Amino acid sequence: FAAAHSGLAEVEYVMNNERAGDAHIARALALADRLPPRERMLIEAAAARGRADWGRAATLHRAYLVRYPEDYDVYGMLGYELFRGDNASEALEAFDSLRAHRPLSAGTLLNIGSIHSSLGQYANARAAYAAAIHIDTAFLLRSIQNEQIGYNLMRLGHSDSARLVFNVMLGRNTADVARGERSLA
Repeated sequence: FAAAHSGLAEVEYVMNNERAGDAHIARALALADRLPPRERMLIEAAAARGRADWGRAATLHRAYLVRYPEDYDVYGMLGYELFRGDNASEALEAFDSLRAHRPLSAGTLLNIGSIHSSLGQYANARAAYAAAIHIDTAFLLRSIQNEQIGYNLMRLGHSDSARLVFNVMLGRNTADVARGERSLA
């Protein structure tokens, strides 16, 4: 049940239900002392992620990967934590370790695009964003991703392409229309 509570906590955190996430992670931690070290380490890392303690989560996942290097999903989590903790180059290394063993998800490719963009590597960011959209076009309709992709195109001097990306938001709900109009401005 500890792993179930940890999973529920992660869902609640993603949905910005911090209070519910905290309750589930507290329950997971309370039950974790009965678990094998492998499972306990993952729950402790999930607790750090839930508190946005990216450095602690990354430290826990690194320690985990020393023991269990074949758990490739953890490389993806580590990459995200390093990215959120402003450690872009190490984040890219973690994602490269994941890529060496399996295809990357659209969400992971978006994170890689964001990392490259933060480093001023706009052509690499464009390639990652394009690969993500190729896997899942719905990311083009999400507000923050729409902005990131469009702004990256603008930085590359592709203002017409950026305009097309921003125009996608104009046929959506009121908040998205406003966001698209601000981006176009």
